[in-house]
Amino acid sequence: MTQLEERIEGVKRSYPIPIGVGHEAALDVGCNLGAFPIAYKERFSRFCFLEASKQNYEAIKANLHMTEDTSRNKLTGLNLAAYSVSGIELKLYEHSTRDNGSRSLLQHPEWLMDSYETVTTISFKDTLKIFNLGDVDYMKVDIEGGEYEYLMGQDLSMVGALGIELHFQIGNKREELMEYLLRYFNPVRLITIQFESSYHLEGIYARKKQ
Repeated sequence: MTQLEERIEGVKRSYPIPIGVGHEAALDVGCNLGAFPIAYKERFSRFCFLEASKQNYEAIKANLHMTEDTSRNKLTGLNLAAYSVSGIELKLYEHSTRDNGSRSLLQHPEWLMDSYETVTTISFKDTLKIFNLGDVDYMKVDIEGGEYEYLMGQDLSMVGALGIELHFQIGNKREELMEYLLRYFNPVRLITIQFESSYHLEGIYARKKQ
């Protein structure tokens, strides 16, 4: 099994689609190698994605066979880093494992402070604007500790369901963000994923009924 095939199987386990979620638009924040849109290509009419790493972004385009034509309709992506504000340059650090899915904006001992690329940021509000998204039927967020900066304080009322990794490296901000998400969503599933020296929570949330 290739690395991409492993990621596709992992996405299906980690990001199931709750019953009742619409079929129109999905937003993948932290697309990595493109496993989420590949896994659910028949489920949604339109995919939009963000990927901070230039190397990963180029791999996504190859894996998804993106062309100028496809980028205008079903699949649209940007090589930008999800953050609280748009248009600033930050360092995206490589993880100590060298895993291409674990690059992060966090300054934390798990990441290599001397191995990074410079990336440009985009906020949640500007993500919706640049992709011309109204309702987002499903949003996946896997940005290695950047979830607090990207989502905290944002209006999430247009998101039908949320699949998210919540990382212990952000400390008390994780609990603060989880509490904030409850304003908009009901938790469907929360699972702790344990690694040799760390862990994160995988959360599936569905929008509260009005």
